[in-house]
Amino acid sequence: MPTIKRFRMVSLCLYADHHPPHFHIVGVDFQVLVRISDLTVIKAVSLLLRLRHWIQAHCLNYPLIRNAPQILSTCFLNPSGIILVEIIPVIDLKDGHVVHARCGNRSMYLPVNSPLCRSSDVFDVVGAFLSVFAFKTFYLADLNAITGQGDHKALINSILCAFPELIFWVDCGYQRHQVQPANYLPVLGSECYKPQQLAELADFNKNFILSLDYGSNGPLGAGALFSHPDYWPDKVIVMTLDRVGSQQGADVGKLAGYCRDYPDTQFVAAGGIRHVDDVLALQALGVGHALLASALHAKTIGSQEISAIAKF
Repeated sequence: MPTIKRFRMVSLCLYADHHPPHFHIVGVDFQVLVRISDLTVIKAVSLLLRLRHWIQAHCLNYPLIRNAPQILSTCFLNPSGIILVEIIPVIDLKDGHVVHARCGNRSMYLPVNSPLCRSSDVFDVVGAFLSVFAFKTFYLADLNAITGQGDHKALINSILCAFPELIFWVDCGYQRHQVQPANYLPVLGSECYKPQQLAELADFNKNFILSLDYGSNGPLGAGALFSHPDYWPDKVIVMTLDRVGSQQGADVGKLAGYCRDYPDTQFVAAGGIRHVDDVLALQALGVGHALLASALHAKTIGSQEISAIAKF
């Protein structure tokens, strides 16, 4: 392959004379094909998943290599500190139920009833997610608080007490700094902040998650949050609301721009992730965290896939 750039253990290979012109991003465990004209992901392949599937199909009758998929995960995925992707399950609360978010149209969100969990009770949903994988961090959105129609403060406090070993990123609209439980990390969404309120972010001393929220017409909220990284903490969510639950795929172009322009920031992808190939495409960009709900509920991303891509 005509390699034009290497980033540690990742290579960039250009095929400008192919149709369509594209480049390959090749890592230890993945290969992603990206069209040059608009940065659309044409194809993403996980080499480890192919090996795991082959071993499960052909080799599990041999006792000495029954544990080969687990061994491969160790050997191929983290040979020398490769940054993998942390999957963070999303729980959207509305009127006391966990709801299925679709395209940012919050008035139309309905209680969850999915192949993964038939119940919309938040404790059942957390349990269902934990049955898939031993997640350490959850994203919890209080949609009533975000839209100014009440809140779930009591329920959220109950969740924090019930799962003290888990970290919850909590988005409940406009927040001022206050003492919270140790497993509560505030998410400050740009859509809920006006320019005159930005000075209050200093009170958090960078101990929060910023969400840069995008609607169908562009950025939502105080514009300075999008253009002045001095306001940013270590982790920044890029939230494309009209892709949430839409099966459109992640907003790779937007995320690629952020990763290119701000390489020292840890970006979190949110909205549109459908399957493991989407996650591998994000990994190729350098995105280390992804918010997921629909793909987990639909079981298009399950235990096996998460084990192959997740940070531990």
